[in-house]
Amino acid sequence: MRSSLSSVIFPLLVVAGGVQAFVSYANDFVDPDFIVSGVFGNNTLAAQATILAWAKDSATGGPWSVTQKPVTAPSGDIHDYMSWAP
Repeated sequence: MRSSLSSVIFPLLVVAGGVQAFVSYANDFVDPDFIVSGVFGNNTLAAQATILAWAKDSATGGPWSVTQKPVTAPSGDIHDYMSWAP
């Protein structure tokens, strides 16, 4: 049975051009030198102001602790880490 399955799958891979093991995705990384330079277009001024306002608002909310969370892990220990599975 195994040899007959191989005799079907292998020719399909050869005809289909094999299996592509690596997929190349677009590079979405930003050059750190660009960020450090601080030279941004005027079209981003509103976004910059929003980000700074959110950051200032967020900074006033601290200090934060791993024990300050609304839900505890099933163990009941506030120090345990819990993540929600997809």
